[in-house]
Amino acid sequence: MIKLVILDLDQTLIDTIHRFHLVFNMVLEEHGAPQVDWPRFIRMYSDDTLDQLIPGDSRSFWVEFRRRYCSVAHPLDRAYYGAGRALEWLRERGLRAAVTTGRECRPADVWRELEQHGLAHLVDSVLTMADCSEEDELTWSRTGLIRLALGHFGVDSSEAVFVGDYWVDMESARRAGVHPVAVRTGFEPEHRLLKHGAKAVLAGIWELPSYLRQVLESST
Repeated sequence: MIKLVILDLDQTLIDTIHRFHLVFNMVLEEHGAPQVDWPRFIRMYSDDTLDQLIPGDSRSFWVEFRRRYCSVAHPLDRAYYGAGRALEWLRERGLRAAVTTGRECRPADVWRELEQHGLAHLVDSVLTMADCSEEDELTWSRTGLIRLALGHFGVDSSEAVFVGDYWVDMESARRAGVHPVAVRTGFEPEHRLLKHGAKAVLAGIWELPSYLRQVLESST
């Protein structure tokens, strides 16, 4: 029986891909590398090859990137269609909702963004990389955050679902023993999401209620 739904934030609940491009270029420039234009960026983002543009140590680059993410906004930031309804559906069925993010910032910063997008009142907990000390060889791993969420709500991994847009999200969920569900709003190819453990690949967060309804019905 599902008791907890753990959700990724960026490119899952909130569309911040233009902010990602902006911050990526800011950090690139600070590292002495040329900026990347939008068409090339989005192609390499989808191919998961952005590391090729990073001079030197990519891990330190991404640490700086995720620290910077909450301090920058973009006028095109927006909640995805159906995000509020999906969270309402969870609440109506007594399921808890935890939001996790690879951003290394204060949870209060994320709560403020959720409030701006009209989602905060539908979320039970926010966990960021600032809360997590667990090391992992995968740069954007959520395994530690998923385990923190499970402990916070006192639920077993078999009672939780993780929803994300990136192949590392699926790998993280698989390692933590929770049910991995992917959304395509992060430009990730379906075959890569499935390869890394996704049990289902949805077009977007708006399809989550219908998918979970099937899961809940099959478990009764």
